[in-house]
This record gives sequence, C-alpha cells and structure tokens, in this order.
Amino acid sequence: MQPDRYRRRLESHVAHGRYEAALATLSAWRERAPELLEPELLHARIDLGRGRLRAARTRALAAIRTRDCPPGLAIDVVQCLRVLVANDALVEWARGYPHRAALTASERANIVAALESIGAHAIARDWIEAAVQDAPDDAAVRVNRALTRSYAGD
Repeated sequence: MQPDRYRRRLESHVAHGRYEAALATLSAWRERAPELLEPELLHARIDLGRGRLRAARTRALAAIRTRDCPPGLAIDVVQCLRVLVANDALVEWARGYPHRAALTASERANIVAALESIGAHAIARDWIEAAVQDAPDDAAVRVNRALTRSYAGD
C-alpha cells in the first residue's frame, strides 16, 4: 500500500474515533517501511489526542533521533517538537538537520520563527542567514532576518 492510502485510512479512523483501527493501520505501515519517520510522528499525534503525553513524547523523540527526516516532513517535526515542548530536542534537530538546503525559503523562515520563539537565537540566526543566501528577495526570509537581528540587538 502507498503512503497516501495509509494516510487517508488513518485520517478516517481518527476522525471517527477508531483509534485501535488507526493503530493497526500504523502497525501495518511500519511493518512495510520500518525506517520511515512519518508513521512514528502520526502515532505520537494519536497518543497526544488520546491524552498520552508521555508516550507521545517518548515515541516522537526516539523517532526523530533515529530516523531520517525528509524535507517534506521538516515542518511536521518542528511542530511536533513545539507541541511536546521539547525545546532542547528542537535545537539539537536544527543543528544537525542534513537537508536544510532542500527546504524552501518559506519553510526555513517558519523553522527560524519556531527557533526564535524558544530563545534559540544563535541557531535561528544560522538558519536565516543560510536562507538569505539562497533567497535574498523572499519577503518571509527578509522579515525573519530583521526579527532575528532585532532579537540579537543588531
């Protein structure tokens, strides 16, 4: 089964409160592709929705540390870490993320905003300066660069 079919099934199960069926779908997806990050993030989201914060946090942090994050999931990872208030993990992830250049300028600007919101100014500045190099005329990048500099007192 393709990832889109798994996602559609999961959305349907969760929307109708069929959490056990959603977890069975995730289990099947993980069996077919155990190296993927996305099913683990989705499982953590289900755990959160069921009030299982500790389980969600443990699962998400382990998955983010041990699985590759393709550019298409970078914003999902950042949002997950923010929801879990895993600020140290967010900084660690941002420092070591190997696919930064594959992200759009807008995606990088969103990640910079997340880093700034937790006070990670140094790593945010690294990210925004790289974004400016790649997209100097992008409005979101320019605004975030100005904000990052103002936070730093420049």
